[in-house]
Amino acid sequence: MDDAKPMTVFWHRRRRLADFSCATRSTRRQERYAQDRVTFRASAMSPLGSYLVETGVTLVAVVAIAVLVLVGARRLGVGRAVGPMRLLGRLPLDARRSVYLVRIGERVLVLGVSEAGLTRLGQMRADQVPPSAAEDAPGFADVLARVRGLRPGRDRAGEQGR
Repeated sequence: MDDAKPMTVFWHRRRRLADFSCATRSTRRQERYAQDRVTFRASAMSPLGSYLVETGVTLVAVVAIAVLVLVGARRLGVGRAVGPMRLLGRLPLDARRSVYLVRIGERVLVLGVSEAGLTRLGQMRADQVPPSAAEDAPGFADVLARVRGLRPGRDRAGEQGR
């Protein structure tokens, strides 16, 4: 019984403290709720609208960073061919199969490319390969100008000035 009495006192004290802290907590909760209501009323946008704006801003930021990285990589020369290798031609056979002519120094390799890998089909000297017509082929800008009805190498303002 002596052990029960201090336990009872302990529980009574704890309950009184709990009652006091509950009253304090509820007052704090009411104050926070009032502040949240004022904050919500001060914003002119609904939560969905603010979420969409935040998502849009984030998307624009990510795209801007990607563009900056690509422009920086291009200026630094990342991805450019370096060394004595040069692609002379490509003949697509199928959606996933092609034949490539690759010049390496004084040799030209004929390579078959498929989903299974790369296979050397043949080899010849560089002087045995006829001059490429790819150098005379029109670029993308020329093809686009022809499709739009403009002459290659001239812009729309040059055409209107005539």
